Amino acid sequence: MSHKRQLIRDRVAQILRGLDTTRVNVFTSRNYRLSDDELPAIKVYAGSEELVEDSFSKGFSALIQVELSIEITLKKNDFYDDWLDDSLSEIQAAMTLERSSDLPDSLPSITNVFYYSGLDDVEYIDGETDIGLQKINYTVQYEQVI
Repeated sequence: MSHKRQLIRDRVAQILRGLDTTRVNVFTSRNYRLSDDELPAIKVYAGSEELVEDSFSKGFSALIQVELSIEITLKKNDFYDDWLDDSLSEIQAAMTLERSSDLPDSLPSITNVFYYSGLDDVEYIDGETDIGLQKINYTVQYEQVI
């Protein structure tokens, strides 16, 4: 069975594939090197993690909190800001809709809590191409039973 972090990343990627702004260019690794023809793209990855609570009453279980990042990357152009805003709106709508899902593999079924926790806006230059990057952060809690 996959680790909950992987299940969460895979589910978020599944939710975001097919959105108008990114289509199928959704990857579940921060280390995936994007080529120009894959832009715009989204990377989904888990960041820092902390133990919220643990229990030894019936084996070992831990309530883990992790920062989940959804990173939007695109080539800068005249429509850069509009495209990022549209993409952000589309992602937030998809993630909000997921909160009410009762499917067996939905985020509510594999997490205890998940919510929007902020936005980081970063721009950088990659070689000869100007690249824009925006990172949407979600806080996720899940229970790990051993």
